[in-house]
Amino acid sequence: MLNTTSHEKRFKEEQVLREPCQSMGCTGHDLVSDASQKVLAGGKTDCIFCDILRESENDETFIKRLEVGSLFLHRNQNYLGRCLYVSNVHVDNFPHMDYELFFHLNREMLLICREIEKIFQPDLVNFASLGNVIRHFHYHIIPRYEHDPNWGSPPWPSGEKKLKKEDFKQLISKIRTSLEEVDG
Repeated sequence: MLNTTSHEKRFKEEQVLREPCQSMGCTGHDLVSDASQKVLAGGKTDCIFCDILRESENDETFIKRLEVGSLFLHRNQNYLGRCLYVSNVHVDNFPHMDYELFFHLNREMLLICREIEKIFQPDLVNFASLGNVIRHFHYHIIPRYEHDPNWGSPPWPSGEKKLKKEDFKQLISKIRTSLEEVDG
């Protein structure tokens, strides 16, 4: 059995700041650890996800802002129902995230994945957090189907599938409605 006492103690001792990340211009939930603040103070001044989050309601891919993250429908629907779930505050990766934020992000991920599974009925739901291109914590949510070209392997590389604008909007509406029914 794993002894979590030392980890729990460390997480309890970690100071959680209750202010949005002003240096990044982020909005949203205010769970940013001291470690995150140190990273942000290191000169990072721009982030595409921070910009998108500030204007999320105007973004054509926006589905819903949850407590600690926001959900967007990925433009490439090669895997039907593929989404991005983005932390509402700028944290570049796991080591710079406090326990409370990590817990809440993953609680919301579970909710999202269950709704994606209910709506699209995939054979499997993959999720990935890489941060190699955009250093703002986010998950790729990738419904997988036995008939997809990479079944049994990682989802990348994959082809490109753009939906008609109306079909794209209908998917967003379907996911948003499903999340509102369970999230209130």
